[in-house]
Amino acid sequence: KKAILPLFIENLHEGKKFFVKKGLDDRMAINYAIIGAGYCAAFGELPMDFQEYLTKESHKVKNEYDKEHAMQVFWEDLLALQSNGKLRNEMWTSDLDFIWIYFHGLYGAWAADYRSVHGTEPFKAGAIRKYMEEEPGFEAFDHVRKINKHPRRCVVFRRKDAPRELVELIEESSD
Repeated sequence: KKAILPLFIENLHEGKKFFVKKGLDDRMAINYAIIGAGYCAAFGELPMDFQEYLTKESHKVKNEYDKEHAMQVFWEDLLALQSNGKLRNEMWTSDLDFIWIYFHGLYGAWAADYRSVHGTEPFKAGAIRKYMEEEPGFEAFDHVRKINKHPRRCVVFRRKDAPRELVELIEESSD
């Protein structure tokens, strides 16, 4: 036990540096470095194919986390903007089956608020649109729908499957 601890710690530090260089944040780099350091301490040198597997897996997990984080921030921020009276109902419409959101208008309002609150650039519109495709209930992009008599290109969601925050946004505005 005492013999492998220094080896584990040394490999942990090296592994963390390796994963940070591969683009992971410190927390994720440490998580994956622990796996590699444990392997090295128990079995000797980490095989290259296992190292490549850990690298691919870490990027897959990071990409999934980034996507989920971006959409969670977007939906929650829209709810806050609605609650503070900073969003107008002209940005969406719905019926019993579908929700149509005027993405360009919503994104613009959200991005401006995000910049003023955080002092940094928000997630890119293209990234949010791409992530929306993977959201539950997503139906289509660029569907033309009249919102308060004005034609708008909308993102469409099936209401029964739509993200909880989106349904809350729509329902909050109809109270």
